[in-house]
Amino acid sequence: MKRTNIIAVVMLAATSYALAGGIVHNTNQSAKFIRTLNRNASTSVDAAYFNPAGLTKLGDGIYIGVSNQSIFQGREVINSTASLNSDTFEGTTTALVFPNLYVAYKMGDLAFSGGLTPIGGGGSAVYDDGLPSFEVPVSALTLGGTDGLADYGVTDYKVDMEFEGSSIYLGFQGAVSYQVNDMISVAVGGRFISASNSYVGHLRDIEVQTAAGWAIPGDVMRGVAVGATAMATVYGDSATFFYTLATNYTGLDSLTYVAHGDAYATGAAQYTAGATLATATAGALDVQTADVDVDATETGTALAIIVGAHITPMEGLEIGVRYETQAALELETENSDTGAVYFTDGTKTNADMPAMLAVGASYAATPELTVESSFSYYMNTAVNWDGREEFVDNCMEVGVGVEYAISDALNASVGFLNSSSGATDDYQADMSYSLSSNTVGFGVGYMLSPMMELNAGASFTFYGEGQNSVGTEKYNKSSTVFAVGLQFGL
Repeated sequence: MKRTNIIAVVMLAATSYALAGGIVHNTNQSAKFIRTLNRNASTSVDAAYFNPAGLTKLGDGIYIGVSNQSIFQGREVINSTASLNSDTFEGTTTALVFPNLYVAYKMGDLAFSGGLTPIGGGGSAVYDDGLPSFEVPVSALTLGGTDGLADYGVTDYKVDMEFEGSSIYLGFQGAVSYQVNDMISVAVGGRFISASNSYVGHLRDIEVQTAAGWAIPGDVMRGVAVGATAMATVYGDSATFFYTLATNYTGLDSLTYVAHGDAYATGAAQYTAGATLATATAGALDVQTADVDVDATETGTALAIIVGAHITPMEGLEIGVRYETQAALELETENSDTGAVYFTDGTKTNADMPAMLAVGASYAATPELTVESSFSYYMNTAVNWDGREEFVDNCMEVGVGVEYAISDALNASVGFLNSSSGATDDYQADMSYSLSSNTVGFGVGYMLSPMMELNAGASFTFYGEGQNSVGTEKYNKSSTVFAVGLQFGL
């Protein structure tokens, strides 16, 4: 049995928590986004993230936007390996607190802004029964031949598995915006990213079913070694017996007894070699099936430059453009357990955040009705993911939303967003798969005062099924988000 290298699988877990946007980025960065799904041409305080150049459309003063999202995801991995006790592995990802904070100060033609966002990650994934990556190697113990122990009477296996991975990439950003003229504004800024992933789990108490009951795998082979040693003794004694007879006879009889002795001596040597091999195999199984406990973290920092422009070509039409450079991110493992089998302290992994281009438009079709659209493009193929970038394509998302003023104080909205993941079948793995999706969102905005708006919304994401390159696994996911936020001016 070969044990799965947990590092190779788990180190990519951070890429699996993206709740909207590309493989890594989160673009669900305000409550107003959740209820419209299209904010790339925003001229409200959340433009600090979505469209920093659009902040010049605010009146002079200080603006603050704060919101929180509660995110619930279901995950399912279906593995067709015949030796598994169960083919379905289910997990949950929960982020009860997913905050967004923005501050903007508008003064004449200038606007200064800052923000704090979970730009990546932002939740924890829990698999109470582990994952195929952990269990498939254990299930191989029931196979025949050199792969398992079926030839020695093993018919079943059991194992105690659990895994939880959490990830948070906090983005601290700031920008300066300048209104060139009534039509054009520009912005430049940056985002400092502090990334942290943590992994906690275990793989314990591996046992196999034999005719005599449950046993640890190594004991099965030790039993084989004991039996082989006993047979080697029997054959050795038989060889000695026939060699002794040969000394008491001459001619053909003596040669016959010698031949019998040689045959038994050969059998004794073969059983002795078998006992030696079984003992060595038992030792190897003890190592391969030993309990494993994981408790490690990965941390790193990165910097992205942000530039943007906002264009108002005609009254009622707002167009926003934002470009973010690639953020080179290197994660370093921290593990105080010097005897750890996995997650070696000091190991470094490349996990760049791709460059991206976002374009949006907002059009006031009537005084009551506003139509918004967005386009975002993620440049995945240029990153360094330690070779895994070879298995992804650039990806995009497109959307449209409408907002209707029911009254002077109450607005209702609905939005749609289509996201292509960019991940090929070669990229997909049980702990790091990315699926294309369609999202619908809706909600309301209520003006508590002329300078204060309360936003509340919900979104539901429907994912297409994915599979790995060899077709042995299928991946499914669902996502529900509830958000509430308050934005106000001082």
